[in-house]
Amino acid sequence: MNDYIYEKNARIVINYAYRFIIVVELAVIVLLSVFNIRLTAKINEVKPLPIFINRETGSANAVDFDFIDAEGETRSHAEINDFVTGFISDLYTYNRLTVKTNLLNAVYRTSAEAAADIKNTLLISKRYDHINRSLQGLVTVKSIVILEKLPDLKIQVFFRKRLLTADGVAGDTSDHFAILRIKPVVRKKGNAHGLLIVEYRENIFMKKEEENED
Repeated sequence: MNDYIYEKNARIVINYAYRFIIVVELAVIVLLSVFNIRLTAKINEVKPLPIFINRETGSANAVDFDFIDAEGETRSHAEINDFVTGFISDLYTYNRLTVKTNLLNAVYRTSAEAAADIKNTLLISKRYDHINRSLQGLVTVKSIVILEKLPDLKIQVFFRKRLLTADGVAGDTSDHFAILRIKPVVRKKGNAHGLLIVEYRENIFMKKEEENED
């Protein structure tokens, strides 16, 4: 009789153990299913980077994207020229409505060190004095020369800055040249070219006859 009771109790224990194991397995399956569903949803949120680069003009336009790693991607001369031209234009093309936006666009494409150099070069107080006098700035890029390609790009750019009155009358005009050191970085919104200016040095361009007069 005792053996029968012992055997019956053992079977009950085993049945409960099997049920517990089955419940644990079902719980694990449910958790894994939820994890897979959430992971799949996250993966579906990742979108490819549609970016169009015009190989003739060098312009780079991003279409609804977050970022892409551009490491190892070689930039064409046209794309470099377009980036530098756009940067110089943002620095020195301004009026009362665009002075802040253009400056922010330029700074967004520079490192902190280069931004400090640019701030010193621009003489912000003088620029806002121009705005208060209803003057506007214009710039024309004359030439862009690639001096070095490795490890970073080293660019020399010549440009002409002009001031215009509200009536369109030309004011001060000066020629300048700048040396830019540019590092390829991740392409992202606001910087589709994936280029970052890490050094900026600018000087007034002195013609030979002016140097001889001195």
